Amino acid sequence: SKPLFWEWSQGQAIREGDWKLVRWGTGNPWDLYNISDDPTETNNLAAAKTERVQAMEQQFLDWKKRVVSGSLN
Repeated sequence: SKPLFWEWSQGQAIREGDWKLVRWGTGNPWDLYNISDDPTETNNLAAAKTERVQAMEQQFLDWKKRVVSGSLN
């Protein structure tokens, strides 16, 4: 399945499979949750899964560039 991206006035997020990367505000650190194991998003795994955070953040940044440039295909 394809990742799901979203951005709102208070932050940004990406969901890929069981993983959700979310950031409140711009410039703040990302939080990472396994929403299958932790549906209430109480156990932030970002410190333990830095490679996953970096990969998902890059996907988000790439998506954002496509949105801004108007080339979402």
